[in-house]
Amino acid sequence: MSEKPKKNKVFALKIKIIYFILLILGIFAMWRMVSLKINLGKYYNGLAIPQDSSVTIENRTFAFEYSSENGKRGNICSEDGTILLTDIYIYDLYWFPSNVIGKDSARFMEKADSLIDIFCQINPKYKREYYVKNIKERYIQFRKEWNSAN
Repeated sequence: MSEKPKKNKVFALKIKIIYFILLILGIFAMWRMVSLKINLGKYYNGLAIPQDSSVTIENRTFAFEYSSENGKRGNICSEDGTILLTDIYIYDLYWFPSNVIGKDSARFMEKADSLIDIFCQINPKYKREYYVKNIKERYIQFRKEWNSAN
């Protein structure tokens, strides 16, 4: 019976030793980071370095040259021509006929043509008839189903 408490005390002592070792390592790491920031922060941030110059830190010479270039906009393609990256934004346009209720229904039908014109300008890939079918006709179908359900 006296074996169990003795094992627990030894285990607890090992845990405390590991904890203090990690605590000391953490304090040392924090001290080193703060001292680097205070002592050499200006050099690493580039604040003390004029453009196109060199700096000597601890017997090492660093040369600096600053340049700014604007990249060409477009696609990045692989050797076989497949697109790897593009800067063309892709949007999905949604509308919910359930949000048009009551008095807004007549107003929506009056303004549907301007909404269709906007969709045609945003995505000219589809013709006007496509948007008329998907907006006006689907809205009328939704209203019929809504009225029959109520």
